[in-house]
Amino acid sequence: MAFANRLTFCTVLAGLSLTSANAQWYAFDIHPGGNGQSAAYGGRGDLMVGLVDPTNNIQYLGEMWVNGAAQDLVPAGSTKTLLRRTDGTDIVGYATFNGVQCATAWFGQGILWANLAPRRSVASALYDLDAGRQVGYYRNSTGGNMAAIWSGTASSVVNLHPGGMYTDSYARGISGNIQVGAATTAGHEHAGRWYNTSSTFLDMQPSGFNSSIATDVDGDLACGFAFDNSYGVFDDGTQAHYWDVVTGTPTNIHPGGFSTSKAYGINSGLAVGYMCESGGNPRAVLWNIRSGTLIDLQTVLDNYSPFYTGSVALDVWYEGDYVKVCGYGVDLWSNQAHAVMWMGLL
Repeated sequence: MAFANRLTFCTVLAGLSLTSANAQWYAFDIHPGGNGQSAAYGGRGDLMVGLVDPTNNIQYLGEMWVNGAAQDLVPAGSTKTLLRRTDGTDIVGYATFNGVQCATAWFGQGILWANLAPRRSVASALYDLDAGRQVGYYRNSTGGNMAAIWSGTASSVVNLHPGGMYTDSYARGISGNIQVGAATTAGHEHAGRWYNTSSTFLDMQPSGFNSSIATDVDGDLACGFAFDNSYGVFDDGTQAHYWDVVTGTPTNIHPGGFSTSKAYGINSGLAVGYMCESGGNPRAVLWNIRSGTLIDLQTVLDNYSPFYTGSVALDVWYEGDYVKVCGYGVDLWSNQAHAVMWMGLL
């Protein structure tokens, strides 16, 4: 989560118009004191979830923020925990027990938790939830990862892996009866969509790229990115997209003047992620898909404090008239990630 020097913002955005950050937008550093790093992965209402890394040794602990107050959320017996998404009450992610990563769900803002790892699986994780169901993947001792959907218990798991020419798969988002994620074929990940069963898998790979991932879905829109899979996480060439999941039609929303962009969360026609110049630092961004505009959330963070060298937005939601966004910014002095929440009006 550490990044290089600050980049200079370019105001030329192909296909999208820039909406300037103003007094209607605010940013808050919600990093819990005494920890090395933190990040907020998801939120709804006044609840946000993510992780802290107390000693910067990738020994993550699940973290929950309620009305801005942080607390660890670590099941008894687990050594590493990450919370990915919440619906405002329940939470999904994973916890590691005896060296095995297990799909884990928390209920009632962490009052109860359950290990959802399927029997005989050697690794599993949850990425998203909706209406009492959870999505993610699991892996047995032989074969690759398999996308799956759960209904609150380990025994309820349904395998979504499309099989055939696809060797691996995982589900990253769920909205009603729609699931999105990716499946690997010939060494390349392809964004895909399911309707509750493996046989409904639709390959949504955009033309002009050899790989893609759908990271989240809301209604009939999914977001993610397309890339050449020889690139690293923050290297040049990755471009943010959204999809009509009914038809599988992709739309490229990569901002002109930048070399890299990714979209991680989508809600009510808004998508969030980051954009980055070649060799520069990521800048958190919010796309308004319906209006064709975007907001550079890094400028909002700069208004809060000039001491952040980069930022990434991971989830977005409405609370009343306000739009909330969560993710992380990189502190100039420590060069470590700090969980951040943005809030504003459109």
